[in-house]
Amino acid sequence: MLRDDLIGYFRHYAESIDAPVRTGANVTRIAPAEGGGFNVATTQGSWRARNVVLATGGYQEPKIPALSAQLPSHILQLHTDSYRNPGQLPDGAVLIVGTSQSGGQIAEELLAAGCDIHLAVSTCPEAPRRYRGRDLLYWMMQIAQFGPGYGLNGLTVGQLPSPAAGFAFNPLVSGAGGGHDINLRDLGRRGVRLHGPWKQPTTATSSSAMTFRNAWARWRKRSTIG
Repeated sequence: MLRDDLIGYFRHYAESIDAPVRTGANVTRIAPAEGGGFNVATTQGSWRARNVVLATGGYQEPKIPALSAQLPSHILQLHTDSYRNPGQLPDGAVLIVGTSQSGGQIAEELLAAGCDIHLAVSTCPEAPRRYRGRDLLYWMMQIAQFGPGYGLNGLTVGQLPSPAAGFAFNPLVSGAGGGHDINLRDLGRRGVRLHGPWKQPTTATSSSAMTFRNAWARWRKRSTIG
């Protein structure tokens, strides 16, 4: 779904149910209300609600590797939260740290812009964006609804192997060009130089040198089996 289509969808939904939509309102406190429900304090006043849905996601604050403080000051650093387009970047090679969705999508965009790209890979899983003519999210919803009847579980909190699993990476896919999956091996074939995760050097080294874990070869071997 394209951006304008998505915006139109939400607007139509809000109008159809006559929802009192408030934009730019920060929720500062939620507390149980006497007699049931919740008291919700916001920057636009206080509300009383029978139910509250927490849909804030888990990535509100940029996570920047501590190693970034060791890079020379003349090297421009951007978190994905601040990245907008290739025009922000100076001439020269680009290192992208991490291959979750944002990292993979930015790598594709910079590659199309003719940039020299180095990509420090992470453990983000791969998945087809479409299967049998349907988007990946459609099949995830089908598994959540009908999977338990066929022994397929794993999309509810109670089925997670650990609390940390709730913060696992989403599959490496993109919505650009109508939507497609991103494959690290394909990026490598197209000229992106792939490395293992960025790491702290174990010995003294030049401030301009960077060290990567020797993990890419093992990941590549695992991911190509079958």
